[in-house]
Amino acid sequence: MLNWIRNMKNQKWYPFAVALCVAILFYVALSRFDVVLSGAGSFLGFIRPVLISLAIAYVLDPLVMFFERTIFSKLKSEQLSRNFSVLLMVISVAVMIAILMIVMIPPLVSSITSLMTNLRNYTGTFSDMLEQLQESAAVVHLDLTKVTKGLISYINNLPINCRRISPASLPPPSASAAEFLTV
Repeated sequence: MLNWIRNMKNQKWYPFAVALCVAILFYVALSRFDVVLSGAGSFLGFIRPVLISLAIAYVLDPLVMFFERTIFSKLKSEQLSRNFSVLLMVISVAVMIAILMIVMIPPLVSSITSLMTNLRNYTGTFSDMLEQLQESAAVVHLDLTKVTKGLISYINNLPINCRRISPASLPPPSASAAEFLTV
């Protein structure tokens, strides 16, 4: 069987046949691109957690090895040393994430609160700018009324939409999700 494959590879027509098969596959893939994208999306959806896990393990393994060599090097069992190193790494990462959250959440809340407070002023200024743009465009006989009216309508409704997701609109802890969704 292998000799037959080797003999076939040595034929003059073999590269052309392979190129023709690749071209046909390429044509079918392009003609059914939606199916190819759907299949690729399904495959990536399936393999994404595996890739993320591998990346996390790749990034955190040096920390585990550092703990193994320095802190737990005196332990006689390598397995015990590795297990304690992994445990210390998980605790270290959890503490670092907690510290980052403690440091980053208050400024983020402050920024969002400031944005929500000043949103009415921002939308008013932007609406005025759009009206000036429409007037300037009218001078050169360019009709932007549909665009500017649509943008102004969107901008004027922006505070209302943002108010729906603001912390004041969140349900109290005892409220169920169904009660919140009906508001």
